[in-house]
Amino acid sequence: WNSRHYLLLAMRLISHLWRAQVEGRGMSSSQLLEKEAAATDGDLQLLLGRLDHADMVHQDDQGAWYLSADLDEVTLADLYRSMPLVMPIGELDDFPEPSEIDAGLMRALHEIEDSAGPLMERPLKSFLNPKSGATRHSAA
Repeated sequence: WNSRHYLLLAMRLISHLWRAQVEGRGMSSSQLLEKEAAATDGDLQLLLGRLDHADMVHQDDQGAWYLSADLDEVTLADLYRSMPLVMPIGELDDFPEPSEIDAGLMRALHEIEDSAGPLMERPLKSFLNPKSGATRHSAA
């Protein structure tokens, strides 16, 4: 996996663990690798370690991975802020082979891309000049 696409891989790992949790089980690293054949063990261990550090997943004594977080409470922003991920603005067509898991995230990323597009196309100078562009907060 290209590390620029780790957001998608992290979401896939969370999805696999969520589905396993619904069935009352965890998943080993090898089972996760079977689900994500394009990922390397290094990719997997890096992301699982970061998700573990963010208290979103944990590993039991037998090596099985489980969700630790309530996915009704964790936001996409929480995931994004929990590790160095890239928001793939303008790169969505370069994502790896899509799976059914990706549909919801891809819709959200397209919405973010559509919203951010005009800002991303602004000249850099417009960000440096405090008199140009709208302010984030207006005075009451």
